[in-house]
Amino acid sequence: MMHLKMAFLNMLRNKRRTLSSTISIILALTTIILFEGFAQSMYDGMRESMIRSQLGHLQIYSKGFSQYGALQSVGLLLDEDEKNEIDILISDIPGIKMVTHRLESDVLMATDSSQMSVNLIGIDPDKEAVVSSAIQVLSGSSLFKEQTDGILLGQELADALGVEEGDTLTLLGTTVHQSMNVIDVEVIGTVTTGVKERDLRTAWVNNGLVERFILTQGVTRIVVLLDDTTLTTPVFDAMNKKIAHLNDSIEIKTWRDLASYYHQVVNLFDFIFLFIKIILFIVAGFSIFYTLSLNVIERTNEIGVIRALGGSHSEVYSIFVTEGVLLGTIGATLGLIVSVVCANLLSQSGWMMPTPPGSTVNYPMGFLIEPSMAFQQLCIIILIALVGSFLPAFRACQFQIARALEHV
Repeated sequence: MMHLKMAFLNMLRNKRRTLSSTISIILALTTIILFEGFAQSMYDGMRESMIRSQLGHLQIYSKGFSQYGALQSVGLLLDEDEKNEIDILISDIPGIKMVTHRLESDVLMATDSSQMSVNLIGIDPDKEAVVSSAIQVLSGSSLFKEQTDGILLGQELADALGVEEGDTLTLLGTTVHQSMNVIDVEVIGTVTTGVKERDLRTAWVNNGLVERFILTQGVTRIVVLLDDTTLTTPVFDAMNKKIAHLNDSIEIKTWRDLASYYHQVVNLFDFIFLFIKIILFIVAGFSIFYTLSLNVIERTNEIGVIRALGGSHSEVYSIFVTEGVLLGTIGATLGLIVSVVCANLLSQSGWMMPTPPGSTVNYPMGFLIEPSMAFQQLCIIILIALVGSFLPAFRACQFQIARALEHV
């Protein structure tokens, strides 16, 4: 306690220098926590957007489909019996919010003047409205079960074909028996998933239309939405146990397995933020080192007096180490408070982030500060303060008493 009191009083002796170092620490920690909070908010928003616009939390396929299957390959579709059995087996697993089926086919979509290759997805509109709640209708109406010949287009696809609500399109494709089939559909609206590339190559219709078009009662995949993303691993494990006897014919993928773009973005930004954090931590550590080094030079006489009165090397050492740790603790604590206040103010400002590359929607600026993350950064700053004070403290305790007393 005596060393702590002395360290605090010594900090007040040169208020300008102490204030400068404290501000450096506050700015460093505030910037680090805001970066972390912004990144976490961005990651969570991107993850939930992908889960609720295309992926779901889990997907069940026929074995080998995700690697080798063509969308019309009858051998790699889940047949009607498998689909019904899986539905029954997983129906009582806690945490499952919705289960829906999708039947997909690659088709050629044509108008009088243009044509494009498109991924046609057959859905159950009522269930898909819950599973893919992040998909936004931009014009026209959403898809309903009664619209047996209606089609929803991605906005980029509609623009590329030059069609709008009420226009007729011709779909040309192959059935599961490898015969050709043609069907006309009516455009009922346009939507966006938030990803331009997906909006350019995707269209949605009722499941029944795709069944008639490619002549099958099977499904491409079963999509499972959970009550919460944190339940992904427990539900995945429970699902594997329930359908273990089908492991030779089916496979289960989580959103983590399917969201390759998400992982690429996370890895890129994690590297960038790590580089920034290292620089800021170095700045904070250098500020403490510089302050204590000047304090040692200015108080050389005092160090000589302490040693002359019987103070040991370790006592002198501990005085300066305590001062460095106290400086780091005060700066880090204030930095934590400032970062929380700034994060709340910025999150409530309503500011929108610029549209990310390859996206079609803007995201509100948000900062998700997790207590464990903030506490970890605070501890790192204090640890850096401790390490940064070692060298000045070591130099202080090595002074010869006579030379220290003669220092001017």
